[in-house]
Amino acid sequence: LQQDNNLKHTSYLAKEFLKNNIPEVIDWPSNSPDLNPIENLWVIVKGNMERQMPKNLNELERFMEKKWSVI
Repeated sequence: LQQDNNLKHTSYLAKEFLKNNIPEVIDWPSNSPDLNPIENLWVIVKGNMERQMPKNLNELERFMEKKWSVI
């Protein structure tokens, strides 16, 4: 598992879950799109989604599946 040190990843509950369920956790610098290339893809997907504006969860799911299949 790879994660940054965002607060949601460092809470007591999160740390306990990881300790008990994930064999290896790799600490990662926060806010490093150059070290985490998927962050660049989110920019593309978000820009496309803002033009489409899904109206409900089903539309959002279909949109995301379609965009990820292209990527």
